[in-house]
Amino acid sequence: FLARVYEASRVMPDVLSGEREAEYAYAAATNGVGGLIDIGGASMQLVTADFRRSYPIGCVRGRDIALTATGCRDCDDDFPRQREAIGAHIDGLTAGPGALPVNGTMLPAIGVGGTITTLGALAQGLNVYDKSRVHGRELTRTKLEELIAVLRALGANRRNHPLLRVRHDVILYGAAILAKAMDLNGIEKLTVSTRDGIEGYLEAAKARAAAEN
Repeated sequence: FLARVYEASRVMPDVLSGEREAEYAYAAATNGVGGLIDIGGASMQLVTADFRRSYPIGCVRGRDIALTATGCRDCDDDFPRQREAIGAHIDGLTAGPGALPVNGTMLPAIGVGGTITTLGALAQGLNVYDKSRVHGRELTRTKLEELIAVLRALGANRRNHPLLRVRHDVILYGAAILAKAMDLNGIEKLTVSTRDGIEGYLEAAKARAAAEN
């Protein structure tokens, strides 16, 4: 695949590890203080100034893990049991010394990635995504639990919500992962950021180019 991309564009793609992606997201979304949670489809990153780790669980992989562990059909089939399975899986990923940031270093917390920005938009009552109304807004742990209840109550109607047409079958898993991450790190609220690894990567590339010139 990389060879085909290079052949077509004469640009060799830079394949980022989860840790490098997390580093760029942290640079873009924070001022170097506190911590960052980034939840994607296949992974979650936790980052502070002195800690960066990628965990192999995101909203899509979380769905697969939960369904496999419980034998459920989808997120509307005994979600509390599926949520317990996700929590237990994350407990396994974060067991042992050094598997989580030092207590308190994730505060203040910033959240990035599609799961968190979508939840941030839902928390604002939006039907159409508006970056200006999502970036910099606060999402509390209490509000997150309320959103989980609302999303569960919607059932199959989630797919009809304009913000959930693509994520209707995975948003609950992403929300459960976020809730667990907040609980593990003592986070009662986070600030949603629409700046993530893309902006961080571009800013780093610009800095390298300027230094070379």
